[in-house]
Amino acid sequence: MIHFVKMTEFRMERRVRGQTFLFRIATGEECFVEYNGRAWSLEQPYAEEFAQHLISITRRWKGEYTDTTQLDGEGWKISIFEGQMLSHEVSGHATYPPGFHVLTAQIDKLVSEVSDGL
Repeated sequence: MIHFVKMTEFRMERRVRGQTFLFRIATGEECFVEYNGRAWSLEQPYAEEFAQHLISITRRWKGEYTDTTQLDGEGWKISIFEGQMLSHEVSGHATYPPGFHVLTAQIDKLVSEVSDGL
């Protein structure tokens, strides 16, 4: 009998001044956070709570936030997967939805904590 484990994954890709930054947090059988190719294991309750917090914020956002008057600036994309299926995606260029900078500050804090040993 095949056993399928439900996995949730939150991904955020940011392009700033020609550099790409990738953040992922995944929950399920294994819980981890990954930032620019480095990965850290997380305790399941903590990982699930943090991922669900990020998901609850971004699900309220519409599909695209783009300022067509800006030729440069930060590009970003957030993807949420439930199992293997993409369940929500939102992106933008040079403009942001409400709460975006709070969300990125929370992600930066988590990355700092896990890289320092949580």
